[in-house]
Parts: sequence; structure tokens; C-alpha cells
Amino acid sequence: MVYIREMPEFVGRRHKEIWRAFNDAVVTGYLHDKSKNCVPCDLSFTLSEGQATKSDRLVLNPHEDYIMQPGDKMVVVSRNAKRVTEKVPVPPKRDEAELCEAPPFSLDLNCSHCSETEIVLISCDSVLDTILHSITEFALQKATVTVLVQPECEEQSHIPELIKDCREKGIELRVLKGDWCSEQVLYDAGVHTCSSIVLGSKFQDDVDEEHDHDAQLVSQLLLIKRTREEAYVRHAMTDPGCGEGKPLHVVGLSTYKDTQTLADVLSMSTLVPITVDLLNLDELMSGWITQVATQPAVAYFFREILATSLGCEIYVRKAVNYFPDTARDSEEAATSFRTIQEGARLHSETAIGFIQKGSRKVLLGAMANATVTLDDRVVVVAED
Repeated sequence: MVYIREMPEFVGRRHKEIWRAFNDAVVTGYLHDKSKNCVPCDLSFTLSEGQATKSDRLVLNPHEDYIMQPGDKMVVVSRNAKRVTEKVPVPPKRDEAELCEAPPFSLDLNCSHCSETEIVLISCDSVLDTILHSITEFALQKATVTVLVQPECEEQSHIPELIKDCREKGIELRVLKGDWCSEQVLYDAGVHTCSSIVLGSKFQDDVDEEHDHDAQLVSQLLLIKRTREEAYVRHAMTDPGCGEGKPLHVVGLSTYKDTQTLADVLSMSTLVPITVDLLNLDELMSGWITQVATQPAVAYFFREILATSLGCEIYVRKAVNYFPDTARDSEEAATSFRTIQEGARLHSETAIGFIQKGSRKVLLGAMANATVTLDDRVVVVAED
């Protein structure tokens, strides 16, 4: 969970000293109290020295030299509230020369060499504007987005404007009308080659048909699975050494938790790599609402992380990128989460947890001595 806590014993200390004082929680940033008399220039220490923070109240992923001001509250990610409320030993002040340098890393986060991302939106008619707006805000550049809308979809006269807006932001948008029940339509939309699919529902505005939503999701998954497998088989016949095929990730909103279990079974029984995340909106919303209700200031965190791209965002990256070179000797290599944190800070990122490859278990606010393997994924808060 996310906690907002007062820790006056750390006032006047630099972020690089503060976050290292916690072994069982992650200091993600600070909630600034503008009513206090603070040194204005200190707010410039966010992503890089001299760059102004996007928020005058919330400082996430701060610069290592950010100084905690009087009235600042810590934004902490922890798996246990008790860990945050317990008094933490205050580290002694140290000279710069005494600070140990982290081991060298070879990490290139420049995405100029990354392959193009292809996203297909299916049955998202009723929330099309919202999704497209979010894609232009959060999607990587060099992305191609195909919108598959139902034939009975209402007039979308503003589509040309959306296409223009996307193109200005480096995203190619194309709109295709057709019924998702048709395999040929799915093929024309690029389902057989895309990297991501977002599943909506034509029942989103029809309360009487709401119970059919998850049934539609399963039907869509079956057709997607079949389309990908047939395309793979055709390709494998001409190129026997083509490998297992291009990975596909499917995401949507489900009504029942059991639908995710069924989706996992379908994804594991495919000839091609497919992963599915069907998020339960009620479950997500109840968690967010509960945290905001008990800690109103947490709303600042959720707004910046989830509702805007102006500040920091959450990314999931390969753990191997944060391993020191000396720890990459074998596929079974492992290191501590603290080492991962040090690697993230070298690139102006804040590691808040990781996802275990085998169990897909998400550990946020992980212990500093938790074991991270090369195949795990690291969850970071970063500007870009």
C-alpha cells in the first residue's frame, strides 16, 4: 500500500540518505506543504538537477540531492503499515567522500532501437475517446494503434482530428469498421501480428446485457487465440526455424474473478506466447478508495501516477537491466533488491518492487534483502 507519513527526524537530510535508511519500505517521494517556509530551489531536485517538478505539492522520484523540508511528508510504499510507523534509526551525517559509489552498470534505456509497438482496440466504442487520449499521453512513440469499431457504432466525425493528434505525438492511428466475430476482420485489424490488444465491450452502456460482458471476453480470447495460432502455423510451414512466435499481451476489464482463471488456462494452452490480464474494476476501485479514505493525501499520488503523464509514471522493466555486470555470470544469477534500487537510482528511477517470473507474484515495498533474479521484472517510478 501507499502511505503518507510524517518523519520530522529526517528534515534537512538528503534523499540519498533517507531512502537507504529503510530496509522494509520504499521512500518514493515527498508531499510538500506549501504553507511552510522552505527553500524554493530545493523543489528543483526531481528527475535531474535544475529541472522543475511538475507538481508544486508532490515530488515523486526525487533527485538524490533533494532535501526534505519542514512540513514535508514521506510517500512510502510498504507491504505493512507497521513498518512505516515504527521509528527508523536516523543515519549519521556523512561527508560526500564517505558515500560509497555503486558498481558500474551498462544500461541503455534509449528506445530508439526498440521495435514498433502495435496495439489493437476491440469493442472500445463507448470509451474510445478516453482510451485514445490515454494512449497519446502514455504510449511509447513509434506505436501503431488500430481501432476496430462495430458497424453500428455512432458517427465518429471527430476521428480525423484524433488521427491528426496521434500523428503529432508519433502514434499512427487507423480505424477499421467491422464485427469482431469475423476472423477476417480480426486479421485485417492486425490481430495476428500485433503486440497488445485492449478488449472493451459493446455492452458497456447496456445494463440489461451487463452479465454477458465476461462471456464476450472469453469469446474474444478464443477468436484471438485461433487467429494467432493459424497465422503462426502458416508462417512455420514456410519457415520451420521461426521460433515460438511474437509475444502478445491482452488486457481488459472483467466482472468475475474466475474469468481471469479461465483466461490463464486458455493462454497456457496456445501454440504461441499469449498473456492475459483481465482487471477487476470493482476490486481496483475499492482498494484505491479505501486508501484515499483513510489517507486523503494519497489522492495526490494516484492522480499523478495514474491520471496524467505530466509527472512520473509506473514502468515494468527487465531486472537484468539493473544488475551489475559482475552479477550476470549465469542465467541463475540473483541479487538483492537493494542492489536493484541502487541501479535504478543511477538512472534517475525509483524501484518500488518487483514481479517474480515463475509465480507472477508482485512484491511492492519489498525488503532490501529480498532476492531478485535475472528473469524477474522490476517496478519503477520514472519520468520517462
